[in-house]
Amino acid sequence: MALKHDTAPKLLINQKEVITLSLNIVDAQGVVQDLSSATDLQLTVKALKTSSTYDITIAFASFDTTNAATGIITCPLTATNTDLQGEYWALLKITFSATNIKKGYFKIFFDSSEE
Repeated sequence: MALKHDTAPKLLINQKEVITLSLNIVDAQGVVQDLSSATDLQLTVKALKTSSTYDITIAFASFDTTNAATGIITCPLTATNTDLQGEYWALLKITFSATNIKKGYFKIFFDSSEE
């Protein structure tokens, strides 16, 4: 699940949009990852990848893991969550055990245009 800065997937979300974010988790070869044994999920979003301040934090309890065995998890984003503008870094952290934690970054662009 490791991603390089220049290859990180990008997601476009309208500013103040209420959405359910659906994440399909695959490895570098495109093989679906079974997340059913994950003990924790966390999605954090921040303006700079190196920042210690998070603009959005979604905790495990907010995720829908109904389809985790097929690599699909979802989480809600509220209008307050998406009231951002510009490009941000999102980090999805998946914990299977204390010694087995997977992380993957992707970019989110929050668009403030009224189109």
